[in-house]
Amino acid sequence: MKIAVVCDSPLLKKCLEVFLKERLSSYSACDFVISDKKIDSEKPVFVISDEKGSNLKKPFSKTKLLKSLDEYFLKQKKANAHPTAIHRAEAGELEKRIRRLTEGFVNDLLRAIREHR
Repeated sequence: MKIAVVCDSPLLKKCLEVFLKERLSSYSACDFVISDKKIDSEKPVFVISDEKGSNLKKPFSKTKLLKSLDEYFLKQKKANAHPTAIHRAEAGELEKRIRRLTEGFVNDLLRAIREHR
């Protein structure tokens, strides 16, 4: 899990950097971003604040932070993997349908050729 920290609060930013030392990454290489407010981002954003809808409320312990981040990361992986699995299933169904249509066309074509010999 690679995390980028984008916080307005210098205290929260420093705390997260200390707690997540081994997991820190640049924005471009991260799996998700931790912020102290909702931000527009290409990456998923884990929000730590007192506001409703945040992923983690302040104050928090290191253990609570790590547990919440692990749960969030697993949820993100499942959400990203799910559409791929559906896409593969749909592709498989499409392939089966194409094979049935092609086989039917080949059979009709062969029958027409035999009839006109």
